[in-house]
Amino acid sequence: MVQALNVLAQPQPALPSDEAIAQFCLQHDPSPTSVGVSFPLPQGGSVWVKFVELASAQIFHEFEKDGVVYIVMEEIEGETVEQLEGFDVAIERIGRALDEFIRIPPPEGEALGPIDGGVIEHPMFPDVQAATRYESKKALGDHITGIFKLTRDNLNVDFEEDARIIWPADFHDAKFKFVGDKVYWFDYRNVNVLPESFKIHDLIRNSRYWIARNLGRTYLGLHLTTKSDEVNGAPLPYLSRQTGRTTANAVAIQRASLRLWTGGTSSLCLPNAETD
Repeated sequence: MVQALNVLAQPQPALPSDEAIAQFCLQHDPSPTSVGVSFPLPQGGSVWVKFVELASAQIFHEFEKDGVVYIVMEEIEGETVEQLEGFDVAIERIGRALDEFIRIPPPEGEALGPIDGGVIEHPMFPDVQAATRYESKKALGDHITGIFKLTRDNLNVDFEEDARIIWPADFHDAKFKFVGDKVYWFDYRNVNVLPESFKIHDLIRNSRYWIARNLGRTYLGLHLTTKSDEVNGAPLPYLSRQTGRTTANAVAIQRASLRLWTGGTSSLCLPNAETD
């Protein structure tokens, strides 16, 4: 399945059909890992088309019984992370797929959380679920700032310059399978619209998943305890994007998570909470 992603221009030009774009791309460069091709427009000029093989298993049925969610989906016969030629191959392929994934524009508006609405599902929060819905980046930032006032942490957070991205928080190696050039990513729980600083946190500050840690080392050039300008892999346009502010925010997210999980009081879990 070839997906034309991130064909952007201001103002947006009149484009031919998706089928015409896909056919042109495959004729001029059939590799699904291509950096892209220049697509000439009928009215003159051109646009750049980035395309890649991304795939997900088809979901047939989902239900809940006795507090357990059951998902019946297509069974994919492919290689697991352990069955690939090496872990570095897995990191490279997952990294490229993730770089494409986060280019998908989030829903319009300012709200954070799952694409279909609701509260954020992320390990920052106890039980991996926020206690309230955040209608903007500022609302989440104000809550974290409020936590630091209560705990007297000398940290600050500012998501104003962060892009809103669609971001997955679960990088367990069992979530991935590889079929030819396709990367299948299973289980889209804990996928949210979040400030981009969460990307930095989850790939650098979060030590839960070795895949996340190695993505951070390879494409962000940062480690859990040290900072370096060296990037071990070729930088990717979106996955490797970072600033001093997003890195500082990532530190603040980690501290806020620690306070929320160990605070022992519900006042830390809700914004605008006040204590004596």
